[in-house]
Amino acid sequence: GEKRLFHAYLPYPQRLRYQVEVVIPPGYSVQGADKLNVAMENQWGAFTGVASVSGDKLTMTVTKIYRTHLVDRAQWHDFSTFLQQAFDFGQAQVLLVKNQD
Repeated sequence: GEKRLFHAYLPYPQRLRYQVEVVIPPGYSVQGADKLNVAMENQWGAFTGVASVSGDKLTMTVTKIYRTHLVDRAQWHDFSTFLQQAFDFGQAQVLLVKNQD
């Protein structure tokens, strides 16, 4: 891979948490929500995604933790592994499927 030329400076260590609820239309079900259940952690940070279906709601909870404000350029690869997990989560898709009555 490419070598990073500069250190990464973040504003401060932080924890971000988002929760999204999607109403499932009557007569439909969700496929692929299990792909949204992920967890990755290392010394630089962590990323977790949790999805569940309850009744007519798909709930997704995402937590991203940055443990430092400075990442030495030599450590960028290790730092970027949890960033990649977050990116991959954002690319995941679920499918609403019409139920067969």
